[in-house]
Amino acid sequence: MEKPPQQTLEELIHRELSKLPVRPAPETLLPRILALIQAQERRRWWQRPWTQWPLNLQLAAVPVMLASVMGALFAVSFLYHWAVPTPDFSRMTSSLGPYSAIWDVVSALGNAVLVIGTAVGEQWLLLSLVVPLAMYLACVGLGTLAYRMAVQARR
Repeated sequence: MEKPPQQTLEELIHRELSKLPVRPAPETLLPRILALIQAQERRRWWQRPWTQWPLNLQLAAVPVMLASVMGALFAVSFLYHWAVPTPDFSRMTSSLGPYSAIWDVVSALGNAVLVIGTAVGEQWLLLSLVVPLAMYLACVGLGTLAYRMAVQARR
């Protein structure tokens, strides 16, 4: 039975690498690595990744993070209503001349989108932004968890 190409390539690479002489590590490598490890262990809890914080501080940080996200969404909503006037596309038809028939269709569609947007309501528009973001973060979190479990299982 013939070997798959990946296995043949793996054996070839292993054979060629086995022929190479073993190079010693530089004398300064080990002290530098140990110094980096000690520096990472001396970091304070807030300088470490969030997953390495004490559990009670992680739980306390969750409402703070949620409040900051909700505050940002509120600020974006407030700025949107304050800075963006509701456009009316029908006023532009007088300046278009021969293209007014096309512009009438475009303005009708634009006004329909605006009416639907105001009828749907602000909470649904914000929800349509928050739900995909939450799904993305859940996928990143689950992917990280699966990766860490897979790496830990190999050790």
